[in-house]
Amino acid sequence: MISWDIKSTFSYMQANDWEADNLSPVEGSPIAINPGGYDGVNIYGDEDLTGSINDYETETNNKYYTGEGLGIFHRTGYLEKDVVDYNTKNLKFATALHYKIQEDFELIYSMNYGTGTTVYQGDNRFSLNGIQFLQNRIELNKKDKFFIRAYRSQEDAGDSYDAVATAVRLQDYNTISPNDWFSDYSSRFIQNFNFEMVGWSSPTPLIVFDPINGFQNNGWVFQLDTFDINWMANWYSMSDSVLNANTDLIISTHQDARDWADSQSNVLVPGTPEFEAIFNDITSKISYLEGGTGFYDKSSLNHIHSEYQFGNNNSNIKIGANFRQYTPDSKGSIFMDTTSAIINNEFGIYTGAEIKLLGEALKINTTVRADKNENFDVNLSPAASIVYKPNKDDVFRLSFGSALRNPTLSDQYLFYNVGRAILIGNLYGHGTDYGENLVTIESLYEYFTPAFPIYDSLKFFSVDPIKPEKAKSIELGYRSTISSKIYVDANFYYSEYTDFIGYKIGAKFQADTTNGGYSIALPSIQAYRMAANAENKVTTKGASIGINYYPNSDLSISGNYSWNSLNEKGTNDPIIPAYNTPEHKFNLGLLMKNIHFSEQRSILRDFSSSLTYKWIEGYNYEGSPQFTGTIPTYDILDFQVSKKIPEIDATLKIGSTNILNNLHFEVYGGPYIGRMTYCSILFDIK
Repeated sequence: MISWDIKSTFSYMQANDWEADNLSPVEGSPIAINPGGYDGVNIYGDEDLTGSINDYETETNNKYYTGEGLGIFHRTGYLEKDVVDYNTKNLKFATALHYKIQEDFELIYSMNYGTGTTVYQGDNRFSLNGIQFLQNRIELNKKDKFFIRAYRSQEDAGDSYDAVATAVRLQDYNTISPNDWFSDYSSRFIQNFNFEMVGWSSPTPLIVFDPINGFQNNGWVFQLDTFDINWMANWYSMSDSVLNANTDLIISTHQDARDWADSQSNVLVPGTPEFEAIFNDITSKISYLEGGTGFYDKSSLNHIHSEYQFGNNNSNIKIGANFRQYTPDSKGSIFMDTTSAIINNEFGIYTGAEIKLLGEALKINTTVRADKNENFDVNLSPAASIVYKPNKDDVFRLSFGSALRNPTLSDQYLFYNVGRAILIGNLYGHGTDYGENLVTIESLYEYFTPAFPIYDSLKFFSVDPIKPEKAKSIELGYRSTISSKIYVDANFYYSEYTDFIGYKIGAKFQADTTNGGYSIALPSIQAYRMAANAENKVTTKGASIGINYYPNSDLSISGNYSWNSLNEKGTNDPIIPAYNTPEHKFNLGLLMKNIHFSEQRSILRDFSSSLTYKWIEGYNYEGSPQFTGTIPTYDILDFQVSKKIPEIDATLKIGSTNILNNLHFEVYGGPYIGRMTYCSILFDIK
């Protein structure tokens, strides 16, 4: 009998999202809070991107050295709320047409569409405005025999833009060069601050260092070969004590210099018509290619997958294959597709068998898969599992597996400037072996620490081209039902990764040989975060256990705990794994159904309620250089009550997540999340 079925769903959501307002210093910053300001987590444009031209602690040409208490000075920057819209909207629509040729044989067409506006955190903080996703799928399916499935996914970034990059462009909009602001700042600070102001007139208010003529003091020039270094060291110590005793004055002088530099650069003020006009202009242009911060993204994905199975009552064999084609289209605003299009193809074939022994008490599964991406070699991934069920209540599981993770398009082709670093793909390798000056960030700091930078102190390194990540794992599991009231499920796993995919951070620069030696040409320093493979084995292990207790059919008490740990074999591998998983977490839950407060009045009958407590241990969240830091331990309590309304075949639900409003953040750089209360009604139309 031939029949048609149509299924459609529609949903729309609008909310004012939580604001990201973490103003603490970015973890790992060389300078945290100091008189000259600091790099705040959700303050953008205040990052130290100058190559040390804003450092009062560095004795190089055109720098001013007044002791070690003044530190690095930062630009004012903008709060995230100045450059994003927290009005979140989301619309989803899905429809599917099922044409049943036979009872177990059907043709399916489905379409999924979504659009929305929100603030998103990935490698940076992004304002997604009018993003669109569209997927069309067609499938021919004969139940338990075969299927052929093809789909195409498309996306459009709409009017989305990078919030961090926008802040940087806004504050530089009215300047010829970003360095102009630092020059204005320095001249104002030097004009307003000297040691005579704080009651110390000897030596003179400021000592100026010239790399050719030496230290100048009262018109005298002290050549380095005759200068009393001990006297200068004592002066440093004395100046530090004076600075420490006049912190408020130093802070006010820094603030005055910052305000002066802002006024000289005509820094735009949020909320003004000029700010809004220039903001719209910057965000409407595609990234650095047009002098803006917007995205162009009309990427697509084509996928086709087919599988056939055959067997008998005791065995079943499957064979299958799939092909996938990625066609990113960002016009250079995200990927390296400025001059030529990127097309990336991959395919895989697999086969597997399931064998039943001892009736159905023992099941053995084996699979093997071969995958090939056009940029990498063929890789095989065999796996096997055993499930033993000695009785109706107990189930034992044992599995051995191997898996492959090909580098993503971002791992291969990304080129994106997030402010503090450029995130770059690694299809061809980077560093000294590939003709580049790539140094560690730590050695770069050490290079600028002495009075005279030492080029030989720089530590150069290379990053080989990215390779597929390969994993081997073993898992043990046990599930049991005790006295028809207690359900237990526990498992343990151990995985070992070869060529684990993560990131490495380094800096590139241009060498200056004008004086016959080697030095770093300022301001040519640029930090990079590049996809890379771990040089050593990386292992993960973990365990989980869940227990459900059912005193009766209307009451259940549940709890689960999980432990996950990442270990790296070797201490010298600088890989950043971005594991981003808490080591310990647990949930406790209580569910009550069919609650009746009155046997006669229907309005007081047919209630249900649930209460869930969640605890998550703090962990290190690794993202972009701007957004890497600690997620503190947090816990939340969720509550929900529902009421059946038989008269209209509906169910009313009212609930709250994080009902105690425990403010916490779940990604570093994201907003503090508080209480969310909701209400819904579901109609069952037959």
